[in-house]
Amino acid sequence: MVDQTSKFYAILTNVGAAKQANADALGIPWKITQMAVGDGNPGGVENPALPQPDASWTSLLNEWRRAPLNQLKVDDKDNSVIVAEQVIPAEIGGRWIREVGLYDADGDLVAVANCAPTYKPLLNQGSGRTQVVRMNLVVSSSSNVQLKIDPSVVLATREYVDGRTVRASQPEAEAGAENSKIMTPLRVFQAIAKVVRQATETAFGWAKVATQSQVTTGTDDNTIITPKKFKAAMAGIGLFADEAPYLDTCLKHVPTAVYRGYGWGNPMKTLGIPEMFTDPARNSLLAIAAERVRADATKYQVYEFTTGHEFEGYYGPGMTEINWRKVLSDSYPATESAVGGAKLASQVQVTAGTDDATIVTPKKFRAGLAAFGIGAPGTDIHDADLASLTGVYRVPYGYGCPTPGSYHLFHIERLAGKQSAQIAIADGGAGGRVWTRNRHETGVWSEWDASWTKSTLPLATQDQVNAGADDTSFVTPKKLRFGFAASLGQNGYIALPSWMGGLIIQWGYGLASGFSNANDLTGVVNYPLAFPSTIYAFTGLCHPATALPVVRSYQTFLRTSTANPLGSLSSMMCSVINTQANWQSGDTVRFSWLAFGK
Repeated sequence: MVDQTSKFYAILTNVGAAKQANADALGIPWKITQMAVGDGNPGGVENPALPQPDASWTSLLNEWRRAPLNQLKVDDKDNSVIVAEQVIPAEIGGRWIREVGLYDADGDLVAVANCAPTYKPLLNQGSGRTQVVRMNLVVSSSSNVQLKIDPSVVLATREYVDGRTVRASQPEAEAGAENSKIMTPLRVFQAIAKVVRQATETAFGWAKVATQSQVTTGTDDNTIITPKKFKAAMAGIGLFADEAPYLDTCLKHVPTAVYRGYGWGNPMKTLGIPEMFTDPARNSLLAIAAERVRADATKYQVYEFTTGHEFEGYYGPGMTEINWRKVLSDSYPATESAVGGAKLASQVQVTAGTDDATIVTPKKFRAGLAAFGIGAPGTDIHDADLASLTGVYRVPYGYGCPTPGSYHLFHIERLAGKQSAQIAIADGGAGGRVWTRNRHETGVWSEWDASWTKSTLPLATQDQVNAGADDTSFVTPKKLRFGFAASLGQNGYIALPSWMGGLIIQWGYGLASGFSNANDLTGVVNYPLAFPSTIYAFTGLCHPATALPVVRSYQTFLRTSTANPLGSLSSMMCSVINTQANWQSGDTVRFSWLAFGK
């Protein structure tokens, strides 16, 4: 923990002190070359203690950066103090600084110091800055300490630069007498312009070289362009460059140029690209050509190097996405998994059916089916045995068919020459008969088997069905069931079909009530179905009377005339009679009946 009692100091290490003494004794240079910084927190704890430098150290506790010094000088106010300085650029950081070390040309740690903890942020944290780290170190003699600097890797501090960049004023520039101040390009140009005429579109004169920004912007008309700056400007739009500029999104309007982009499998993915490139598994390099036809209208063309697929799309006012259209060419034909260009198949290719790289038009498709008799007259073949492809054919002379004549032939091929079936239909004169045959593993056709139709086997008449003697016709379900009827209930009937004699059986259930002594009850039984022609028999059965305890018996009798003993075809007179002296007024008798006829 750092507070008002914390101590901050810098010391020479044992190695550093020995090298300092050796340099002083022998009078040889001692070159300090690099500065290292660390967070003093090798364990990664949340609130580490402040490091306490020790002369025995040979490395920092937890170094995270080492770089050449920017300067090493003797302090202006104390010759025994040397000041070492390093500049950490804005793009480096994300770590704490709690310890500092100096390294000499031999790579040895010669001095260490602690400092108040300071956090060096990164630019993407929103608080990036250039950090200057200085160490003031007391030495016995500063005369032999030298700085070895690589000017290509160090940065100057603002204080250093300001001390050496005092600019001349305009009067001083025009006078030309001051030799300790610097001249900016503007001051040089203004001084020369006082005595030299500036070049214009109509007059010769001096001209000023444009800055790279002026060349790229293209709005300045008073400067000239050098080849280097012209090439750099062209490189900004993808011309005269080894690598096109990167485009992060197509959902914006950019200058007409060639750009570089990537599919969504790349961390530098380009937004707004065609849908197929948004697959995270794709890491394709994309060539993107932009045509800015208006301030609010841009046409894009995207080419993928991996597959050669090319798309074009338009981004205009109010649009939030681009409708891409694939550019078709022979360089990437259509496949089962990818959209592409395709060639029309010839009629020969359609009929053969072996090409898988062309497309079929409706006309050629229909003609291809017609070659097998589908949607068109069947193709003529000489012999039914020669059919080898599934289709509809015509055999004009009946070779290979059941009998001589003209036939329509349906051929079904499952396994070439081994598993096939044929249906042959006689054409006209042979009466339209139908035959079938098949061929199995032996490769030999079976005999033709005739199929029976109305033209070859007549329908039986109802009389023939009823007689049951004819064996040269066939029976239909209608004739087989003719005359059959049924009503299954408490009162019902069954009428057998005519070929079974047409017998009709009917039944029912009745109730007789209100008896008096020696009287019977007489009524009419109506049949559920009127007998068509005759009645063979009628019978009835009475059930016990309802009154108890004396058991009485009753009988059912037919009441008919001598002329019509079995009643009419639709009804029968019926009486229930008390056959014993035991009776009771108001008895109720249940009875059932059964009748036979046809």
